[in-house]
Amino acid sequence: MSDLDRTGRKRLAVNQDRSGPALFGPNGQVFSGLSDGKRFDKYGFDQQGYGRDGFHRDSGFNLTGYNRNGEFDHRYEFSLEGYNRQGLNRAGFDCSGLDTEGFSYLGPCAGFIYRCEQLLLSDCQQLNKDNHRRDAVSFSPGKQCSDIVCGEGCGCSFNGQTYRFGESFEYGCEVCLCTYTGAVECSCRHLNQRKEVRDMTLKERRLYQQALQSLYSKQGTWEDFAKIRAEYAPQANGQYSFLPWHRYFLKMVERELQKGSSCEIYIPYFEWTIDAGSMETSAIWQANFFGGNGDQQTNCVAYHPFQQENVWSPCLRRRFNTSVILPDVINIQLILAEEDFKQFSLQIETVSGLFHLWVGGHMASPFCPYDPIFLSHYAFMDKLWMHWQERSLDGLPRYPLQLRYVKMKPFEVAPDDVLHSKHQLCTIYVPVTLGAPCNLTTSPTISGFDSEGYSRHGFDSEGYNRDGYNRHGINRRGENDHIGIYDKNGYNKQGYDRSGFDQMGWDQYGYGRDNFDRDNFDAEGYDSSGYNRYGYNRSEVTPFGMRRDGTILPHIRGEVIDQMFENGYDIFGFDKFGLDSSGFDVFGFHINGYDKDSCNYFYHGPHYTRFYFFIQLQITMIGTDILSNIKRICPRITPLPEWWLIQNWMNVDVQETLTMIRHIEQKWASQHPFDSGYIPNISSVQENGLWLPITPDLRFCFELHWFSGCPIGTAPVTCPDLCSNAQCAGYQEAECRVHNCGSCFTEWYDRATGSHVMCQGW
Repeated sequence: MSDLDRTGRKRLAVNQDRSGPALFGPNGQVFSGLSDGKRFDKYGFDQQGYGRDGFHRDSGFNLTGYNRNGEFDHRYEFSLEGYNRQGLNRAGFDCSGLDTEGFSYLGPCAGFIYRCEQLLLSDCQQLNKDNHRRDAVSFSPGKQCSDIVCGEGCGCSFNGQTYRFGESFEYGCEVCLCTYTGAVECSCRHLNQRKEVRDMTLKERRLYQQALQSLYSKQGTWEDFAKIRAEYAPQANGQYSFLPWHRYFLKMVERELQKGSSCEIYIPYFEWTIDAGSMETSAIWQANFFGGNGDQQTNCVAYHPFQQENVWSPCLRRRFNTSVILPDVINIQLILAEEDFKQFSLQIETVSGLFHLWVGGHMASPFCPYDPIFLSHYAFMDKLWMHWQERSLDGLPRYPLQLRYVKMKPFEVAPDDVLHSKHQLCTIYVPVTLGAPCNLTTSPTISGFDSEGYSRHGFDSEGYNRDGYNRHGINRRGENDHIGIYDKNGYNKQGYDRSGFDQMGWDQYGYGRDNFDRDNFDAEGYDSSGYNRYGYNRSEVTPFGMRRDGTILPHIRGEVIDQMFENGYDIFGFDKFGLDSSGFDVFGFHINGYDKDSCNYFYHGPHYTRFYFFIQLQITMIGTDILSNIKRICPRITPLPEWWLIQNWMNVDVQETLTMIRHIEQKWASQHPFDSGYIPNISSVQENGLWLPITPDLRFCFELHWFSGCPIGTAPVTCPDLCSNAQCAGYQEAECRVHNCGSCFTEWYDRATGSHVMCQGW
């Protein structure tokens, strides 16, 4: 495709000659709104002289030969549909929107000659190597050319239907239009706000699962999505279309989900870098989220929430490969700093491939969309692309101009039609934790017994459930359970055993069989060292020997505690009762259960997702030089195997792409200093007798040093007492503090306000 239009003008990034919704206004600013795929001058006429109402500037007739008065132009060489024997309309374009030279209605050259050949996979891939003017757009195993529709269709093809140019129609939650470029553009009535899967409410999660169940129940629909990805692998992978192709694929599936359910349905994204260091313990694999690992013999996932009474056939297959080391949030942040689209796209595709290989089963096959995790994974990849686009200095989507208008198969949509997710596809991504509700009005009974006398797993104080059976399926009379709720493996339809745990070892509330959640707290609110969020054990005593009423144990010296809490606060900024100067605990919540934003949703966790949110705020402000030197406690990223490139058409010249990927992997390794001497912190009690929660360092793959006061990327160091003989000239009442983030020096603060002060002569 040339970067010149039919008049010989060079198309720029801000050129309005495009094939989708009007993305850029005359001043280059982004705006939204449904267009008809045409470009009009200041007088209201397009490049062919037709006005917005479809009538020609000079003749007064439209493309079908009628004027405003209903009079016919008597040009009988054109059919009733408006085409002559050469298949061209009055403006000189065929039914697919191209003129005889292959130019589209708006000027870009978009004409191709299609031909079907019966070849082996290796021979098909070889075509692109031998001739750069030929491009394989699809590969259909086991089919003959007579079974394949090859070439451009007339008008617009959308969801198996054909629409005339200019024809509008309703599709689910959107009003769509067949533009004169052959692309269908839709105007949304509802902005899709894709949330991280852990931020969905229970109602939202169940609605999504039910919508997917309903879509699967439509004979062949779900399998067809997987087949599309497999058949059009040359388009979906290995080229510049990787990111835009999957962006539109997600929207296509999302529309089907909404059509069968509700406009409120959206595909949640799975930001798996939250769990990079402990992927197998991610909440996503719980039975009430996406289901877990497959059976060791068959790889089948027996229990997942997307199947109803009928089990999926073929079964959903997974085989977790925990030897694959995935990128962490710092690796991803460094990738987002890449300026070149080709390099960025290839890195994201490599990252994506590693996640495919980690999950295994269907995800490691050409039919990967069969696994529902595919959608949420690619929503995360799309979110990363959106962030990368937002980094553009001029505010415009960065994409290779020479490929921007080439339509992607089988959608007949160009990358230019999907470059702006919000304005073109009505989709935005809500940051982690911000998509969750602010408040919980009711909460389930996690510890103890509810008003009816049953625990969170449904057992009374004697260990019997509401049906009168214990965890072994025996009632009080010693009789076996014959109700039939549990299958031969001991699990119910929801995937939980009699004790309330799924095959991955988690209950529906996120507690493991050891009764601890992913924040290392049990259902009663005590961590593995036996202390609660305020630093008290079950006897209501702190590690330094103070009772909840403020009295101290007999063998503890009061002056020692006073030294620990000089000026009322310890070195981490908390008082004896575990609260900071504003009355918030170590997780940012007041004793009434609300945070500074008056929200209580995360009071009981998960806290690690909140840590992740605040970490992201920091690392987006850190330069690549600092990020590249942050020591990691997870091994370096696993290299992508060569067979994956071949299977996924990552490039027709596999060796060239492999060389590029190996170079990228070497770069990743140089930016991933591994701390082989790291010793995990297994106790929340510090050496000085103070208590702090164990932060999710292992889950995130690097030490947070969260309560040190040091920013991410700057580790605290041990400093001498620089304040012993120091004085603040001109401010005698100032308090001296030793700054120990990366280096040692003194800082001075007002004792009353805590604000930083400057000493005279400094």
